[in-house]
Parts: sequence; C-alpha cells; structure tokens
Amino acid sequence: MRPITLTRRIAFSAGHRYWDPALDAEGNRQRFGRWASPFNHGHNYVLWVSAAGPVDTANGMVVNIKWIDDV
Repeated sequence: MRPITLTRRIAFSAGHRYWDPALDAEGNRQRFGRWASPFNHGHNYVLWVSAAGPVDTANGMVVNIKWIDDV
C-alpha cells in the first residue's frame, strides 16, 4: 500500500511582556517601553504538522490525529 500524508493546521496565540525583575516598574517602562505592559504583547501563530506512512490495516489510520493534537 502506498504511503499517505496527513497534514494538520494548528493555530494558536501566545503573549509575553519584557520585564527585568532587577528593575522597578518605572525602570522597566524606560527600558522596554510599551512592551513592559502588564497586559502583555501577543502574537498569532500557525503551525502545520505532517505525518506520513502506510495505512495501518488494523485501524485504517496513518497516525492517530489525537497524538498530533496533544503535541
């Protein structure tokens, strides 16, 4: 049986802020500007994950898609 490729698109967001614990709030604001905000600075990402291989005759799958989602 020929190999099959399964591709999954996963979108997620992540937020962060720049903060040096050695500085007080004003020092962090001066050094990092708006990126020191307690409301964070965010990014949106898209990750494409592909798995390829033969179809397992016992279950009809190349890979359990739940395993990809769990990563």
